[in-house]
Amino acid sequence: MEWLFHETRYALREVTRRPGFSILALLTLAMGIGAATTMYSVIYNVLLNPFPYTDPRRMVDVIIQDVENPERIEGALAIPEFRAFIDDSRVFEDAVGTSPARMLYRTDHGPEEFNVASVTPNLFSFLGVPALIGRTPNQEDARAGSSRVAVLSHKAWMKYFSGDPDVLGRGMVLDDSTVTIVGVMPPRFTWHVADVWIPDSADPNSPDALKRRFWLQARLKPGLSLREAQARLNVIASRRAREYPERYPFKKFSINVITVIDWVVGRFRGVLYTLFGAVGLLLLIACCNVANMLLARGTAREGEIAIRSALGATRLRIVRLLLIESLLLALGGGALGAGLAYGGIWAVRQFIPPYAIPVETEISMTVPVLAFSLAIATLTALLFGVVPALRSTRNDLASGLSNSGRGGDSGSRHGNLRNLLVVSEVTLSLILLTGAGVLMRGFFSMVHLDLGFNPHNLLLTRISFPNATMAHKRQFFEAALEHIGSLPGVLSAGVTNSVPPYGGITTDIDMPDKPHAERWTGEFQLCNESYFQTIGLRLLRGSTISRSDVAVGRKVAVVNETLVRKYFGNEDPIGKRVELMRLGAGQSGILDPTFEIVGVVADIRNRGVEENTTAEAMIPFTTAGFDFPRVIVRTSSDARMISKTIQREIQAINANVVQHDPMTIDDMLRENSYARPRFSVFLMGMFSAIGLALVGTGVYGVLAYNVSRRTREIGIRIALGADQTQVFRSVFGTAFRLIGSGVILGGLTSLATNRVISHQVWSVAAFDPLTLVGAISVIALLGGAACFLPALRATRVHPASALRHE
Repeated sequence: MEWLFHETRYALREVTRRPGFSILALLTLAMGIGAATTMYSVIYNVLLNPFPYTDPRRMVDVIIQDVENPERIEGALAIPEFRAFIDDSRVFEDAVGTSPARMLYRTDHGPEEFNVASVTPNLFSFLGVPALIGRTPNQEDARAGSSRVAVLSHKAWMKYFSGDPDVLGRGMVLDDSTVTIVGVMPPRFTWHVADVWIPDSADPNSPDALKRRFWLQARLKPGLSLREAQARLNVIASRRAREYPERYPFKKFSINVITVIDWVVGRFRGVLYTLFGAVGLLLLIACCNVANMLLARGTAREGEIAIRSALGATRLRIVRLLLIESLLLALGGGALGAGLAYGGIWAVRQFIPPYAIPVETEISMTVPVLAFSLAIATLTALLFGVVPALRSTRNDLASGLSNSGRGGDSGSRHGNLRNLLVVSEVTLSLILLTGAGVLMRGFFSMVHLDLGFNPHNLLLTRISFPNATMAHKRQFFEAALEHIGSLPGVLSAGVTNSVPPYGGITTDIDMPDKPHAERWTGEFQLCNESYFQTIGLRLLRGSTISRSDVAVGRKVAVVNETLVRKYFGNEDPIGKRVELMRLGAGQSGILDPTFEIVGVVADIRNRGVEENTTAEAMIPFTTAGFDFPRVIVRTSSDARMISKTIQREIQAINANVVQHDPMTIDDMLRENSYARPRFSVFLMGMFSAIGLALVGTGVYGVLAYNVSRRTREIGIRIALGADQTQVFRSVFGTAFRLIGSGVILGGLTSLATNRVISHQVWSVAAFDPLTLVGAISVIALLGGAACFLPALRATRVHPASALRHE
């Protein structure tokens, strides 16, 4: 401990004696460590510890997946199947069920829609989260005949009850049923994004057991893999599907068991790991930069090290001293980096996609993140400190003492290593820059993609009805559209149950007039006659839905080009029939879900921005049960400006309907389609900018040092007749040989890394020549700017002054 104390004190004195060098090294390390700490904070809080629940990594979801169309999945199970999977499979240590629903809660300001989750009473013990105030439900609360109780979310408690602790015991009416509030949950408890949780026994013998469905979440028994659990559940499901085929949504299906974290995070996991790899490259660039600085300083300290050796210091003692200095720099950089990470975490929270991470997740600086910062600082000290320390102790005493004077060529021995570090920096920086360029090109293409309709100045408002019949809904919408259409600035208004460009309801499709062996699928949406004009759908043949079709619920359909191309070819579809199987008697009460095709419209994107258009049929909204109806409005200017006016008009027609916050299609695209690639572009762009700054600093430092060590050589060259142009060209040539080597290595490596990055954004090729040329140009310009001053300084060396140093 005594020698450690003395060595540390000396190292600290040595670091503070050269404040310029130390500050530059600290800032360089702080940028690399700060970026790495920021990304690890995101990964830890999103992927490793996203939920405030007990043992979340062992929690799984049970999903039914369509074998013929893997994108079609169903997570809600009929109560008998829910119970059979739990009781018969014997794969779960514990399991819970959740049945989400929307109910109306009447406030002083009118009805509000609540997200209500009926849950099995063991949910709260399963998750291991106690109530903030009051209690959580128990088994007695779920028994038949017991008084119905409920637990509030913290958000609903604050919004509707102003955080009043006397809310316990108060009754609240949801739809037409009264429940008693017995508890309030903590802020991070948002299971299934519900406002209130009501215990439910999920009794398979109840009269409505086949109508109600529950999501199944569970913990697997210790030692049981996901694959083994799936195999057992598939055996049970196959047997029961033969007995009760109506309880399973797909003819050919498989049971998938997926961790809850994977279910929620999904593709965003790959984005985060890619960005974490990028920040690792940035940290390596910082290490190369500081190692270069230490090599340069080690050359200047050769005389000191030689004297220490002459006085009896062992090589281990000298290496130990130099490593302690490196560790002090790394710890200082780690402390500054942790401070920068606080700002970085705040910036990441502003850009992170709202629907890409669990609602419960809080991205913050936690103890494990701080421990990671300390560990990365220590590792960084080893990365940039070991090689310079070992290199500094390899000289013999005579050469160390003879080269310690000013103007010696002692730096030549370390020149190759410093040049190698510069080449590495350029290589890593080019990989980052081309990655950012690929993401940016893909994001630009996505934002400027032709959706088939104009998304600007389109406003959507979802409407909920308290126990209204279809006749009442039709009357309401007729009055609402008339009032809204007369508002200044409104061009057109319609009704739909879809959210363009995200499509309608998935269904199997049949053509009674066209026998076929393969399975046909598509989508359908319900709308009124003015929807086509409001969206701007281009009619290609036939006619659209008419007002009389809507009034009488006539079974007509308007289909898109894709449906005609896939299922009719060159045949005229007008007058033909299309059967939308999901509207069959078992699901919506329509005995014959066959519709006559009366028109064909041009394609628009109906599967989101990243997917190709699928076959689609549009039918009058009065022909089927109309869930989640929306008013869609086309305005002449920014639709946000009149959203409040539209809400007032709707409220004036019927004060009992529930309106959800209006949202423009542009805002939906920004939050749903553009948010994830924008997040990647922002972080990769930031990492690339920091990497470029470090590369510029590294190139400048190496050249400036080389010029200072070559002062005598340059003076002799000038004395022998070399002009300033030749000297300038010599320095530039050295710089661009290094940069060119790094560009070649970086370009070849980026071909592999860009294959990974290209999967993070839509429609991007792994090899993009334009992006590669642009990145090389940026590196070249940066290198040129970095070596301009050292080259200019070299041309001003006076021969007499240079030789006088000897």
